[in-house]
Amino acid sequence: MLGNLYDERLSTLHLDDFSRSVPDGAARAELRRRLGAILGFVAGTGEKVLRAFGEQHLVIGAPIVYFSSPRVAQVAMHVNRFSAHEAWAWATRYGATLDALGYTFDRIIVRRFEGAATDRFVRVWRRDLTRPLRPSIIGHLRRARGTTTVGVGKVANLAHDGDFSWTASCASNDEALSIVEELRSSDARSLVVIATLDDFDAIHGHGRDPSGFARALTRFDVQVRDFVSGLGEFETVIVTADHGNDPTAPGHGHSREYVPLLVFSGDRRIDLPAEGSSLTTVASLIGHLHGERTGQVTT
Repeated sequence: MLGNLYDERLSTLHLDDFSRSVPDGAARAELRRRLGAILGFVAGTGEKVLRAFGEQHLVIGAPIVYFSSPRVAQVAMHVNRFSAHEAWAWATRYGATLDALGYTFDRIIVRRFEGAATDRFVRVWRRDLTRPLRPSIIGHLRRARGTTTVGVGKVANLAHDGDFSWTASCASNDEALSIVEELRSSDARSLVVIATLDDFDAIHGHGRDPSGFARALTRFDVQVRDFVSGLGEFETVIVTADHGNDPTAPGHGHSREYVPLLVFSGDRRIDLPAEGSSLTTVASLIGHLHGERTGQVTT
C-alpha cells in the first residue's frame, strides 16, 4: 500500500515510543482523504527516509512524512515538486489535520531536498512549524516582565510566535557572536539573547567535517574566553546544545552524546542540579535570573 509501512531497517527508534504522535491506520486513511497521497509514516533519520522514498516521491509527487522523535514530525518534498510556499502551505494543513485528529507534536520540520538519484538526495531548505503547547520562558519574560528578547540565527525559526521582540539572521558563527557582542551595549532594562552557532551543526556536523569542526571549536574557545572575561555585574552567559553531532559518526544525522552546560556569571555564584540537568534547567535558570522563582536553581 502507498507509503503505509514501517521498515525496521530505517530506524533506531521504536514506534511504541510514538503512540501519541504517529498516526495509526485509521488516522492515516483520514489524512490521505483530506490531503491526498502521503508517503512514509516511519520513524527514522532523514538520510535513510530519503533513500527509501525519494525516488517514489519524484514519480508520484506525494509528500514524505516521518518522525525523528516522539514529538517532532518531519515533511520532505523535492524542490522540483514543491516550491517553498507550497511546501509550507501543505505542512500547515498537515499540522492542522493532525491536531484535529488528536495527535500531539511540538513542531513540524518542513524540508525540501534536491537530487536525481537515491545516493545524491541532499536537503537544502528547512523551516519549522511550532505549536505553542505552553508558553516558553522567553515569551513569558517578554510579555509579563517587559524583557527584550532577541533570537540570533536558526533559533528564530524554532521559536513560537511572540517569543522574540526581534530576530537577526546570520551566515556564520562569527557573525552570530558579533551580533551578540553588539547587543551587550543595548540600553534595554532587561535583555535575553539566544544565539545558535549553526556552523557546528549544519556545516561541520552534518557535513562530517572533523577538521573544520576542530578549527571552529578552537576558535570558539578563544571567543568564549574573551567574551566572558569582560562580563558586567549583571551579565550571565550560558553555553549548551540540544543534541550531539559527531563529525566522525556514520551517516549525516545527529549523534547521541552528552552536551555541555557551561554557565559564566559576572556577579554571582550559580548552583545547578548535580544530576538530571536538561534544557528545562536552562529555562529555569533564565527565568530565575529575571525574577521567576522556579526552585530548580539557586543563586
